[in-house]
Amino acid sequence: MAAPWTFAEQADVGFTDPNTISDYLRRSGVTADSERRRLESMGIDRNDAIVELGCGPGVLAVEAARLCRHVTAVDPSAAMLEHARTLADHAGVANITFVRAGFLTYEHACEPPDVIVSVRALHHLPDFWKARSLARLHDMLRPGGTLHLSDLVYSFEPADADRAIAAWIDATADPTTGFPRTFFEDHVRNEYSTYAWILEGILRRAGFDILEASYDPRQTYATYTCGRPR
Repeated sequence: MAAPWTFAEQADVGFTDPNTISDYLRRSGVTADSERRRLESMGIDRNDAIVELGCGPGVLAVEAARLCRHVTAVDPSAAMLEHARTLADHAGVANITFVRAGFLTYEHACEPPDVIVSVRALHHLPDFWKARSLARLHDMLRPGGTLHLSDLVYSFEPADADRAIAAWIDATADPTTGFPRTFFEDHVRNEYSTYAWILEGILRRAGFDILEASYDPRQTYATYTCGRPR
């Protein structure tokens, strides 16, 4: 049972109907092919049981179900989970369990997962709550298991923030086929993306070994492969 002072993980974060979710997917460029390539780069295989935290509309979860033994897809948004269930039904995959919860409230009731995946979700939590969440994920994962974490993470130095953020938005904003400038401005202003050196310290303090880290050239996105020691 979560403490009464636990951070209130956002339930729908602006996504309340199928049209909004479909528009987000179109603008984001997330497709079955892109998520399959992501999973293949992780080395997912048929023996793996996976938990995805922040599964969103379910594209990655459905592709993972084609590759592994079982997927638990977790998200605090009822609208996102409904979209994900519909996607799984249309794809004809049945080895997915959907759970409405978040990083701070999900309770894993089965055998420890081999792999935990989180893509573009952890930035919804302030750093204090990132630390609590990553400690929970470490304890949830089987010894020797792997955490794959990808998110909006700042790998520039604090003194270079103005230049780096402006360059990122200039290069990325596209109101015609992608997201407008206001989308990225709202992210910087209202979300909780943090510096890479802070997040990496939190990962290590949670007990993870950082096995691999890669940073986008725009210095605003990072991908980590982390292991729970045996």
